[in-house]
Amino acid sequence: MAITVSTPNNISSPDGNSLALYKDANTDKFFVKDINGQIEELTSLNIAPLFATDPPFDTSTIRIGQGNSAVGDNATVSGGFDNSADGFSATISGGEENVITMNWGTISGGRDNINNGLASTISGGRDNLMSGNYSILGGGQDNTVNGLYSTLSGGRDNVTVANYTTIGGGRLNTATALFSSICGGINNDTTGEYATIGGGINNVASGLDSSVLGGRGNDTNFFENAHIVGSKIVADREGVTFVNNLSIKDIPSSSTGLPSGSVWNNGGILNIV
Repeated sequence: MAITVSTPNNISSPDGNSLALYKDANTDKFFVKDINGQIEELTSLNIAPLFATDPPFDTSTIRIGQGNSAVGDNATVSGGFDNSADGFSATISGGEENVITMNWGTISGGRDNINNGLASTISGGRDNLMSGNYSILGGGQDNTVNGLYSTLSGGRDNVTVANYTTIGGGRLNTATALFSSICGGINNDTTGEYATIGGGINNVASGLDSSVLGGRGNDTNFFENAHIVGSKIVADREGVTFVNNLSIKDIPSSSTGLPSGSVWNNGGILNIV
C-alpha cells in the first residue's frame, strides 16, 4: 500500500470511524485526518500502537470438547472435558479435568491428573501428580513423581522422591534415593543410591549399589554392594550376595582351566580354586 503525498487541503475527510493517512508534501511529515477534518501529526508516541510487534491476539488453541481452557500462550487442548492448559506451549490431548500449570507440559489423557513439572509428561491414568521437571508418568492411579528426570510407568500409589529414579509399576513403592529403581511389587523402598529392587513385597534396598531380586521382607541393611536372593534376609556385611539356599548345577569335576575363585567338585567335596 502506497502512502499519499499531498497537502492537507487536498485530503478529503474520511467517512465513519476511519482515518486518512498521508505525507505532507511540504514538510515530509506524516499526518492523519479524521471525519471532522481535524489533523494530527503522527509521532513515535501515537504511531507505535499501529505498528506494534507483539500482536494482541490469543495464540492458544482449543479444538473440541467442553469446558476446556487454554490459558498459556501457544497452549493446546485437543478435546475432552474441563481440561486446563495454563503453561506456555502446554498440550492436553483429551481426558477430563486434567491440569497443566508449567511450560511445555503434556497430558495425553486420563482424568484428574495434574502436571506441575517443567517439560514433563503424563500419558494417562487417574489422580496422578507430576511435580518433577523433565520427567515422565505413564499412567496408573494416585502415583506421584517428585524427582527430576524420573520415570514412573504405572501402578498405584507409587512415589519417586529423588532425582533420576525409576518405578516400573506395582503398588505403594517408593524410590527414595538418587538413581535408584524399583521394577514392581508391593511396598518396596530404595533408600540407597543406585539401589535396585526387582519386585516382591516389603523389601528395602538401603545400601549403596545394593539390590534385592524379589521375595519378601528383605533388607540390605545399609551395607554397600550387598545383594539378596530370597526372603526374610537381612544383610550383615558388604560386598556379599545372600541367599536362603543355594543349589549349584553342572559343577566342574576338575579345576583345570578354571580361574581363581571358581568352585569345582572334587569327588563329592566342593573345592575353590
